[in-house]
Amino acid sequence: RACRPRRPPGAMDRTASRLESLALSSRGGSRDREEISRRAPPSPVPDGQRKGDAKPPKCLGCGGSISGSYLVAPGNRRGAYHAQCLRCEVCALPTERFVIVDEGPHVEGSVGRNKNKNVPRDLLVCARCHDERFAEKCGKCRLPLRGTILNALGSKFHAECFRCSLCDASLASGTFVQMPNDKKKAACASCHERELAAKCGGCGRGVVGDHVVALRGTPFHKACFCCTKCRVSLVGAKHVPHEGKAWCAECHVAAFAERCGCGCGRGVTGDVVVALGKRFLAGHFNCAECRGPFPDGDFMKVDLETRNEGRPEDVALSPNRGAPASRRTSPSANASDWTKPKPKPTARRVAAAVCRACYASNHAERCACCAVPLVGCRFVRVDAWDERANKNSEGSKGEAMCLACESEPGNLCDDCGRCVSRVDRVRSLEKTARRESGGLATIGQCGSCRSTAVRSDEAAKAIFEDVAETLESVGARDAPPAASRDVVVRLVEADYLASAANKRHRGASAEGPRGVTRTKVELRGTAPKERWTEIVDGWRLDRETNEEGRPAIAIFPSDDVERSAPRRSPATTRRVAETALARPDVSVRERRFIKDVLLLRGMSRTATGATLAHEYGHCYLFARAFPSLPLKVEEGVCELFAWLWLGGGLSVPAATRATVNGADEAQNARRRARMEKRQDPVYGDGFRDAKKALERCGGNLWTLLEYVRANASLPT
Repeated sequence: RACRPRRPPGAMDRTASRLESLALSSRGGSRDREEISRRAPPSPVPDGQRKGDAKPPKCLGCGGSISGSYLVAPGNRRGAYHAQCLRCEVCALPTERFVIVDEGPHVEGSVGRNKNKNVPRDLLVCARCHDERFAEKCGKCRLPLRGTILNALGSKFHAECFRCSLCDASLASGTFVQMPNDKKKAACASCHERELAAKCGGCGRGVVGDHVVALRGTPFHKACFCCTKCRVSLVGAKHVPHEGKAWCAECHVAAFAERCGCGCGRGVTGDVVVALGKRFLAGHFNCAECRGPFPDGDFMKVDLETRNEGRPEDVALSPNRGAPASRRTSPSANASDWTKPKPKPTARRVAAAVCRACYASNHAERCACCAVPLVGCRFVRVDAWDERANKNSEGSKGEAMCLACESEPGNLCDDCGRCVSRVDRVRSLEKTARRESGGLATIGQCGSCRSTAVRSDEAAKAIFEDVAETLESVGARDAPPAASRDVVVRLVEADYLASAANKRHRGASAEGPRGVTRTKVELRGTAPKERWTEIVDGWRLDRETNEEGRPAIAIFPSDDVERSAPRRSPATTRRVAETALARPDVSVRERRFIKDVLLLRGMSRTATGATLAHEYGHCYLFARAFPSLPLKVEEGVCELFAWLWLGGGLSVPAATRATVNGADEAQNARRRARMEKRQDPVYGDGFRDAKKALERCGGNLWTLLEYVRANASLPT
């Protein structure tokens, strides 16, 4: 643009008044803001030109010659401008105050004359364009930055604009913390501690600076991290968490730890002993009776009956038990159990541990015969029987007997099967029997059975009559007087009894006959002598043996008949006898006599009654002329008689009368149980078969007996 001519230029003034301001780092790198002087300075001589050869300078704005007043080019530009040609290179408006901005390769929208975009040069911009396009802005008010500037949170702020987002206090001179929800905002230290910081688990105030993290990530001031009870500092020490609070080990044990099982009241910690479902402190698990330690750690568990004097622990296990008052220890003052109301003293049983010596002396099961403690040795048990429930009890252990006593004769009661103590065995030594293998065997008898022993024939006879009456009431009817009232009952010794039964005693307990029924059978009548001999031979042949090979009942023929062995075969002998009996001049009949019933002397009343009931069965079958029965059937029916006398067969209508035997019902039930479990092919199996047959007959003994009489066998 051409400039209007003015007066000839004077000396050019290259100086310009310069106002210093804050250096800013922005795009283009602005330099100093300058003000152009409008004075006409002396005309300068261009470089490379002598003073005499001076030519008019060219205007850097319009390119025309400058005459008169001009403006010196600022910055690193060399030259001058017409006053009207010096304009802002961004908005093209004239300005007297400007800012030099490093343009870079090229600034879009500039009106400069440099057409080479790759050559960097300075830009002259007015203050308004500088503030709008090149000056840095405040991070809060977005106005150009001047004066004191704060660099924080990745932005720059005026000093008066950088304030707390919560209380609006100035942060120019204090510390601040970045807001967690807005990274461009900050809070002062006070607001951060009060509103934003994590709260202390002890005092509830905000935690800043050095602190402790414990109890699942909860922060604590160092001064606040201490024991809940004793307030001792836990910084750097072990602690025990409980319900969100920290405790030192000592206070936690005193307040919450499991109490020692001995009853001392102290909490269990460190080395402990676990026994009886409890935990004991080391040295507190001792024998509950002698208070001594357990050798090799072995102990025996027992139930002790103790009296609780108001303490919640087991008194029987406390170390203070039996100790002098001056040496008794008191529980910890922190034990919460001692703050509870004391219960009333009550007697109870508690589990306790005792040493082997105390167990053997006071608690061990002893041999029922010799009373030796059965500890660490083998032993056997006699069949258990619950006398209170009157039934065999599988849960009851029964009496124990050491192996030495088991092999010794006389240690089992022959009447009830219980063990015989040493004292009772000495008193029963008079009951002996010669064994089949040689030597004497003792028939044992306990004190209870000895107290009811039957020793007179009159007492035995009275029991026999009661047996006959009782069994007649339950179904054994139509018994002739010869089977009951006229029977002679005699008590004899064991050897005499065995001789009468033609048997021998066996084993250490002299197992053998306890009763024998002796009978006599005669033939009476008239017949020719030769026919009489044939009749007697056939009769003897029929009664000598039965199906089981048992010796027949003794035969006492008439005195005027000679006894001779049959010279014919058994079949021929029977046929000849039947022919002789059919003759009209022959009249013969059989007569039966019960000589006596022999019984072992000194048996208990229950055993005597059961044995007499068995023998009454033989008398009944013999007196009513039952046919010759197999041994198992006959002995089974006789054992059934004894079982009914002892109160068995509750399904029988009149069976309840069987208890009139006068014996203790527990003894009756015990003997019935022995009969039902007896392992013997004749007496045991025969009795069980007869009992089943009675049940098949609807519990009617008379029906059973009539069936046996007619069929010589049990109903199946």
